[in-house]
Amino acid sequence: MRYAKDALGASLLFFLLACSTHSTEPKTASKPSVPVKLEKAKIGTIYNVHRFGKILLAGQPKPEDFALLKKMGIKTVIQMNYRERLPFNEEALARSHGMNYVYLPWNGPKLLTDEVYDRTRKLLNDSEKPLLLHCASANRVGAIWLVWRVLDGGIPLEQAIAEAKEVGMRTPGYLVRAKEYLAKHGR
Repeated sequence: MRYAKDALGASLLFFLLACSTHSTEPKTASKPSVPVKLEKAKIGTIYNVHRFGKILLAGQPKPEDFALLKKMGIKTVIQMNYRERLPFNEEALARSHGMNYVYLPWNGPKLLTDEVYDRTRKLLNDSEKPLLLHCASANRVGAIWLVWRVLDGGIPLEQAIAEAKEVGMRTPGYLVRAKEYLAKHGR
């Protein structure tokens, strides 16, 4: 009889331990069951478009592309090329389509400062999504993407470099700056 009680007690203990290892927390809809990956996309006349979940990475949209972006639900546009080089007012156009607009111009490795990285990373993390991050050709976008993917996405440096080049990064100095910034942040 004593062995039967011990066996029953042990069985109950194993059952309780097994139950305690399973989470009773509900699964949230915000965590995708399939990992998000970078994918080439086509949107109107926009050059070099890539999608990563609710983030679009691209070259310069034309005025007629903003209606498509609105239809897609884009909430925020982050422009990194200079306004003066455009034949239209992108800020007015984005706002007229109900989008938030952020202007963060820079060009060249010397202007790719820690502050630019810090601000753009914060924008990518905190801005209303879906969002569009763009410059003229996606070269600058790739430079930002590399750092964001390593520090905020947790992927290995070599994978982030490959993604940055796929997105459009071509300037060797951008890779140098990205590595300097990553080194300052323990990567």
